[in-house]
Amino acid sequence: MWSAYLDTSPLRAGVTRALGVASRRAYFGPFAPLRTRQLKRTELPGKRWVRVRNAMAGISGWDVALALLRTDARVSPMALPRQPRVYLGHEVCGEVVDVGPEVQFVRIGDRVAYQLDQCCETREIEPPCAYCAAGNYNLCENRYLPGQSAIGGGWGDEMVVHERQLFLVPDALSDEQAALLEPAATALHAVLKHQPQPGENVLVLGAGTLGLLVTQVLRAMSPNVGITVQARHPFQVEMATHLGASRILYPEDGAKGVTRYTGARHFRKRFGEASLHQQDKPQVLMDGGILRHQPKGAA
Repeated sequence: MWSAYLDTSPLRAGVTRALGVASRRAYFGPFAPLRTRQLKRTELPGKRWVRVRNAMAGISGWDVALALLRTDARVSPMALPRQPRVYLGHEVCGEVVDVGPEVQFVRIGDRVAYQLDQCCETREIEPPCAYCAAGNYNLCENRYLPGQSAIGGGWGDEMVVHERQLFLVPDALSDEQAALLEPAATALHAVLKHQPQPGENVLVLGAGTLGLLVTQVLRAMSPNVGITVQARHPFQVEMATHLGASRILYPEDGAKGVTRYTGARHFRKRFGEASLHQQDKPQVLMDGGILRHQPKGAA
């Protein structure tokens, strides 16, 4: 099967970072971690594993950041144990074409979307760790234990994953909509962590895919709140307004614009970024890329 992935060799990463200073082409050259290869089609590695033929995949900011080595070297995939490859493309929709003998939740012909990475459920560990038990699968303590990992990702023609890494796609959703279910779930999770109340104002930092989805979720779940979106490009302004933004903060507004919006004090630093400070009780809460501003006197 054909696949796009990152070779997590620290040597490749180091050489590419050095060459990238001179030319961005280094990130796509023969020494770069980003590889596109025809891989040998393997058998299903376990009784609850599934083969999916990909139909639609997104290009997320995280995928691009990995390919361009924009992550901190201390937390990049190159620093992870026992992970020689990182397959790209987690915003993906496809069709199940093969299943293991003990698969329970999907069957051949089902349309599915990618749900989550390795965790206690996909490794069939009982009892699960405290994070998985609470539903915080991305914090799983057993995520990087030795064992079978997914093969392939959305940027290839197939992927082989555990059945618990997938969920069924309703017939009413198109492939394009289904591919966005993973980032849409991320946006929904962030809003549910601190759902704003009627009359409150919300500042969404950034109008990329996640920022726009957060805006849409906020408007659907809290129709009586004010939503300000910090946007950079004209098409982002158009989409944010269409999805429910009440107000737009433009790049030229900068930190002063956020200061006016939140009622904070703006402090300039001699070196580094400026900072904002609110007196009395903290009135700006951050979660998942969202800043929520509470009215004066609120807890």
